[in-house]
Amino acid sequence: MGSGAGVQHLNGWRICLFLIWVNGVALFAPASTVGLSSSGEKTSVETSSVKEQMIKEPLPREMEIREIIQSLTYSAIPALLRPEVKLGIHPADRVWSLANYRKYDSEGNVMLEEGKYGICTELVRYVYRRIKGLYPPGYTIEYVRVKEPCFFSQENTIHYILRVQDPALNTYIIDPTFHRYRRLEDAADYTILESRNFLVLPPHLVFSLNTGIPILIRNDYLIDLTVVMDTAAKRLNRRNFFLVLAAVPKFHTDQAVQLLILKRSGRKSWRYEDRKEAERIIGPSDYYKIRKRMLEWFREI
Repeated sequence: MGSGAGVQHLNGWRICLFLIWVNGVALFAPASTVGLSSSGEKTSVETSSVKEQMIKEPLPREMEIREIIQSLTYSAIPALLRPEVKLGIHPADRVWSLANYRKYDSEGNVMLEEGKYGICTELVRYVYRRIKGLYPPGYTIEYVRVKEPCFFSQENTIHYILRVQDPALNTYIIDPTFHRYRRLEDAADYTILESRNFLVLPPHLVFSLNTGIPILIRNDYLIDLTVVMDTAAKRLNRRNFFLVLAAVPKFHTDQAVQLLILKRSGRKSWRYEDRKEAERIIGPSDYYKIRKRMLEWFREI
């Protein structure tokens, strides 16, 4: 995901844990044909090596599609740094938002930042548009929401990939987030949750309070931005909240590392920061860019 309800489930444990802490302070390769020599040693009568036999035929339009997906990067940071992107908190509706997050070209297509940066929904829309004319007639392409074991393993997760089917009903998956193009039978680690023919991607992102958006995958961590309301406050309003940047390790979605926490309680503010971990996981350049942006939003709210 990208984002939305799936992230809610992904982040549910994380926010609860945080609040407790804060408020409590080829094709088919035949088997080898083997005989025995007079000395009893095995001798192969294959005309090619086992390794060669196990090599599968190329996937449809494999070179072109791999070239497209390899050029992409899962990151929302370039979009979040644009000055027109504003973070808002709406306590009455129990949501928070990122206004003007997406941009569109003259034909209404979602644009990737610098032509390569986006989260999963934007990446699959981009790839769909690039590949739909590559396949021969009779192929179908659809968007599918899936569970994926690295970072998007929860039932309500939001992570989209593409499913391609040829006229003979052979099926393939394309996951731009992780640069994967596979036969469906080679993607047993994916669980398909739903499919659709079209994705609607509005310019503004809206999330329930206490949930967030994955903004980066790097160094085997998923980096998440979340707005949390202060449960210790008497009133639920824009003056009582936490703005949290956390890192979730690969395969361990119950072990978030808190990198930066900005808290406002009435007129008072408070900050927690683990710069060493943030620099190690995100890298100094991107960390201080998103840190600066979070501080700007924090002052504006």
